[in-house]
Order: sequence, then structure tokens, then C-alpha cells
Amino acid sequence: GIVSYKDKIFDEKSFKKIEESILEKTEEGSLSIIFDDHSLGTVLSIIGCYRAKRSFILIDASSVNTLQNNIINNFDVNNLIGSKSFLESSGYSLDSVNQYLGIVKINSIGEEEKIIRNPIILLATSGSSGNPKMVVLTFDNLLNNCRSILKYLDMDESTRSINSLPCSYSYGLSILNTTLYSGGLYFCSDQTSYIRDQFWRNLSSYKINNFNGVPTTYRDIIRLGLLDRLPKSIDFITQAGGKLENELQQILLNWSRERGIKLFIMYGQTEATARLTFLELTKESNKLGSVGRPIPGVRLISSTRDSSILSSEELIFKGNNISMGYAYNRSDLTILKDMNHGILKTGDIGYQDIDNCIYINGRISRFTKIDGRRFSLEDIEQSLRSQGFDLYVISDDEFVYILSEHKIYEDQSNILSSIKSQTGIRKAKIKFINT
Repeated sequence: GIVSYKDKIFDEKSFKKIEESILEKTEEGSLSIIFDDHSLGTVLSIIGCYRAKRSFILIDASSVNTLQNNIINNFDVNNLIGSKSFLESSGYSLDSVNQYLGIVKINSIGEEEKIIRNPIILLATSGSSGNPKMVVLTFDNLLNNCRSILKYLDMDESTRSINSLPCSYSYGLSILNTTLYSGGLYFCSDQTSYIRDQFWRNLSSYKINNFNGVPTTYRDIIRLGLLDRLPKSIDFITQAGGKLENELQQILLNWSRERGIKLFIMYGQTEATARLTFLELTKESNKLGSVGRPIPGVRLISSTRDSSILSSEELIFKGNNISMGYAYNRSDLTILKDMNHGILKTGDIGYQDIDNCIYINGRISRFTKIDGRRFSLEDIEQSLRSQGFDLYVISDDEFVYILSEHKIYEDQSNILSSIKSQTGIRKAKIKFINT
């Protein structure tokens, strides 16, 4: 594949030069941080480390300095790699690789035991702050997930993608990986915000043919009336990164059908490299609300066919894309062990229907047990919201608490009746809290 930026093209020849520079300026078995500032420099850094087989931590450049410093210290980081502009603006004195990319050497490896023997990439788990907890992915994890995704997404050398999502996010990284692996073109825009006109002009002028977004992306694009600004060149769109409301999925589905393009709904976790399941919604609109079937090469090894809340269970997957586990410091990497053995307990609760499509009911932590029976707090919450009650539901496994920002005395009776009829929970077990 190739990378494009403005009127410049970076191809095999360019990548080879970057690889040679990284090999020359970093030690074998070293660990680098790539600061993702959503730039061409970030993309070239990632490609260079892949090719040089150098281990790296990929973090958002805008993450708080405390997190950056903790990662550097906890992991005895040897090098900082990234866009020259970011490193220079951060006050570092750097070695230039080219006009976009620089390397800062901050520590030699030193003791033998600090060498990392197999190349890995570390990504932060969702919500990491303060003391970092990093997901350990092997280059084989990345390659396996990439190949699986390409078996259902129609990507080849004609593919043209854009950096609409940051590479430090596993979904964004998988877009880069699949585009390059398929032989396509990955375009780096200076303007990555979809509320800026320049972003939409780039989509059109570079004839981008796939668009990828998280729920917030599509909520905003639909709310701002921007769907029709997606260019005619688009062949397919994908959505992952969390649950998008069914009514918004329906809007995307209708729009995709009118345009004659494919719509894919996907589900994954950083711990699974990126993707675990997919649904081509334009092909199976009757499955709206599902996250689809496991991707090729991945199996769901926990499965129930009953859609009732009581029989739903944790979704557990097996595949070669499953990470090795977590790391908190450099020592965890130098005595690296595969803690997961290809099996991931997702923490999500769900079931499979007769066609093997997976539906997610909620998280383990969003379930409660009252009077010996298990209930989904997520389901109770969604049911109340569908009736116009904007409330939050929590539980201590003894009572269900309904949280509201304002007094709802006049609606309490209706709310109690609704919950009782939906779940069978006794009214005496439901309490109201005004927040």
C-alpha cells in the first residue's frame, strides 16, 4: 500500500528508507513511544517500526503529561518517535528521519533482562489514566486480525481510506493496517475533524471510497445533516467502537440503500486487536440491533440461543487476534507470558440467535441479582427512556435505585409499575434518589 499527503506519495521506496533510519537510530530489543498527533509523521512512524520489527507503545499525543511521564518511567522507554513538529514543540532535541519524522533517544537498554525479544505493540485500554495499563499485542495478532477483516470487507489496491480516526485507537489502527495490507492508499489529511469543511473537501478530492466512524461520529453527522456530504466515491461505511442506537442505524441503513453502498456494523475490543464480529446490515436488515457473527478465524465459545436476560451469558471468544494480556511496566514485557492463550472474556453479556448473530444485552457490571434473580440494569434503563423517563438505574444487589436530577413524585407510580411488569421485581425493592 501507499500513503498520500497533499501532493506527496510515500511508497515502498520511502518506507524502506524510514525502516533503515529506525534500525540505525534504535537498538534491537528496545521500546519506543510513538506519539499519535493524528499526522503523517505518526503514520510513517508506525510503518517504520512495523518494518524494522521494533516494539512500540502507541499513545495519543494529547494525553495528559502525567500519563506520558508515567509510561516513560514505568516502561523504561528507550526512544520517542513521532512527527517532528510535535517532538520539537514538546522541547525535545531530535534526530531527523525526514522532514516529517524524528526520533529522540532517551535511554540505552543497559541490562540484558530489559531486552524485549519479540516485537510487540502496546495500546492503552479504554479510559487509561494515571498509572497506565497497556494491552500487549504481538505483530502476529495484528496480522491475523487484518487478514480476517479483509475476508469480509471488500478492500484491494483500489481502496482509498482517510485518517478519520486516530491510530492510537485500535479501530483507527486497523483502518491503517487493512488499507496498506490490501495494497490500497491511506490519505493523511491535516484536517481530521468532520465538522470542518476542509475534511469534506479532502474526502471528495481524493475520492475516498470507505468511511469509518464510532457512534459519536454518526450521531453528529446525522444531527448536523452532513450525511449527504459523503462523496459519491464511497463504496462502504463501517461503524464500531460502541453501540449506535437502532434508530440511527436505521437512518444509515436507509441512506446506504439509497446510495447503493454497503453498511457494516462491527464489534470489537482493544484486547482483540480490533474486531471480533461484523454484520453487513445492508444485506441482513432484519438483524438490526445485532453486532453480527464472529469474523473469520474467530469463534464464540460461550453461546446460548435464548434471548431472555436470565439466560444471557458473558461473551467469550477464541482466536489468533486475542492479545497476550496486560502490562504495567517494562518487567512485564521482558518476561512476557501469554496470559490469555487466545481466549478473551469480554465482560459483555449477550446471546446468539438461530442464525448465529450475536446480540449484546449489557455489561457484567450492569447486572444485578434481586431476590435470587438476575436483571439487566441496562434493559430497565432503556425501557424507561423509551417511555420518556430520562433516568439512571443502579443497584447494590439488595435494592434497585432510580436516579433523577429532579423530583419525579408524579411519575413514581408509573415507573414502579413499568419495572414490575417488565422484570417482576417487587416494588418494595425499588427506591428513588433525587441527585
